[in-house]
Amino acid sequence: MSAISRFLFGGSVPDTLRAELEAEAVLILAEDCRGTLTYRDFRSPHRRASFKKQGIRAAVVVTSRRVVICRRRATLLDVPFDDPRFAALEWTEDRLDRFCVAFDVARFHDDWSGRWEIRLTTERTPEILARVRS
Repeated sequence: MSAISRFLFGGSVPDTLRAELEAEAVLILAEDCRGTLTYRDFRSPHRRASFKKQGIRAAVVVTSRRVVICRRRATLLDVPFDDPRFAALEWTEDRLDRFCVAFDVARFHDDWSGRWEIRLTTERTPEILARVRS
């Protein structure tokens, strides 16, 4: 994926975060994953949505310490395995090549409420789910 495509579509890990993750021993890296981000009863200081679904391209990184999902230059999810919030993440397999992680956004942002559902399609789904469930 070219630098222009990464900027426009966001299916890769930003360079600043990549170096940090590589220092933690990357176990799984899935870039340019197509999917959706669903907002349910979502409220933040600048956005509201009772229900909204938008198409996204994202990257999923599983290291020895944490799981990260990012799109464009924004990090959608970055949580260490030993963080109490990790246990509250709901990981499901929609089909063999697509997973969903759903969570209450208030656990990650004090001034947000509602729920996010991130669905991503990748051939690495079985590996990702095996790692986050272990």
